[in-house]
Amino acid sequence: MSIQLTDAQRAILRARVRRHSQSATALNGRSVSALTKAELLEIAATLGLDIPQIVECEAYDKAKAAGRKARECFTAADTIAATFGLGGRGIEFAPDVPDLTGGSADSQQADAEAEEDAKQDEPEQDAKQDAKQDAKDDPAVKMVQDIRAKLAIGDYAGFDAALNDMAHKALEPKTQIIQQAAAVYSAEQIKGIIPKCIGDATIKSLGIPSLMRVKDASTRMAVYETPETPAIDPDYIWPAATGPIVSTLATGGNVFLYGPAGTGKTTFAQQLAAHYGRPFVRISCDDQTEAATLTGMTVPNGKDGVKWQDGQLASAIRKPGTVILIDEPSVARAGALFVLQALLDGDRAMHVAETGEVIRCAEDVVFILADNTNGTGDESGAYESTRRLNRAFLDRADITVKLDYLPADQEADALQSRTGLELNKSKMLASFAAITRAKTGEGHLSHGLGFRRLAALARQIVNGVDADCAFQLAVIETAPHDDKEPMRQLWTANVQTAKLNA
Repeated sequence: MSIQLTDAQRAILRARVRRHSQSATALNGRSVSALTKAELLEIAATLGLDIPQIVECEAYDKAKAAGRKARECFTAADTIAATFGLGGRGIEFAPDVPDLTGGSADSQQADAEAEEDAKQDEPEQDAKQDAKQDAKDDPAVKMVQDIRAKLAIGDYAGFDAALNDMAHKALEPKTQIIQQAAAVYSAEQIKGIIPKCIGDATIKSLGIPSLMRVKDASTRMAVYETPETPAIDPDYIWPAATGPIVSTLATGGNVFLYGPAGTGKTTFAQQLAAHYGRPFVRISCDDQTEAATLTGMTVPNGKDGVKWQDGQLASAIRKPGTVILIDEPSVARAGALFVLQALLDGDRAMHVAETGEVIRCAEDVVFILADNTNGTGDESGAYESTRRLNRAFLDRADITVKLDYLPADQEADALQSRTGLELNKSKMLASFAAITRAKTGEGHLSHGLGFRRLAALARQIVNGVDADCAFQLAVIETAPHDDKEPMRQLWTANVQTAKLNA
């Protein structure tokens, strides 16, 4: 089937071919405006020009609808191409310099050429050419021609055999292959900057370790370029199951991370996005999270009364390459879970009842679920408002991985690198945190000391605050009522505050 071009695509390609530095050689005396579609595509490919994408054409059409000159319409398309790295390796951007002299001969000629490029062709000519090309490339047409040739030369046995073969193939059951194409959205539908794919990489090529063995090739994922990606933390300690997690995401699967607060579930998703250059969006669930929070809603609009506004999740899945973290799904309401469940299945689509739109995930969007529980309930009683997730929802995750606290020596190193607290003092705090977590397992505390609280305590000490006062401000004041006194007693019995203050 031949390639179809819209009027905008054809006009933009003509303009780019005309101003290309090698156009005279490629055209070989032909006029740009007289080129057939096939000739235009051939020359564009020779010059390294891509077929204009939707966002470029929309910019061109919008300028045209506003009554702008043809040259200005092409400049609008070129601006989008320059912004998002489109147009192909051979694109040459010409500055749009306004003519302030009342119209020079060169300016008038450029305007005339632009208007000529913007003219629409008669559709019948291209339709006939397309039909001829399709017939030439169609294997069925070739098969009929071969059969006729056998009859023309008197090869009746070959003629009968070819007819029988054709009949058998026609009666064979057909296998239907359905491919779900990645959704493509216009610049107006995407909030912020559109990420640009610049290649791909494996965890080994990015220097990301994994204690669990996995084929490095299975972790190959697209790498993007966008200012919206998180910063890389060179001191981040990757969990043992990093390899299986990334290989699952690379094949379009979903991952469920669970574990106590402060074990790095959110940080993992952020650092994955950072190393692969991708945008990161965290969808934080609570007991007020409903379907409308995720999909969107109608909001007042001064012009038309109301307009549709995407929810946080709907907006996120339109952007290519986004790493989406669904945080604490076990506390979300049933309506929100239904939206998530439908989005996480093989269809990877969100159905908006109010508008009838089906929002499909853009290319390379990945989902990570993170929760304090594994979705089957909280037996410890430490996490209020959590619910048991239904089996259908949990089955949307290909793998479930528990993230736990770091060993005390690794946690001390991490504490030093993040807060600047001396290593010997960081080891004292890490040992104390390990004691509180052990007491939690024994039932003496409802919550052990997580890394966030530990880092907050360390920063106070680095700032010169007395260790006991820092402990009161950073830990005790945030602890549950029943934990305050036991936590204070553990601190007094196990921490030499004089050494922390030294």
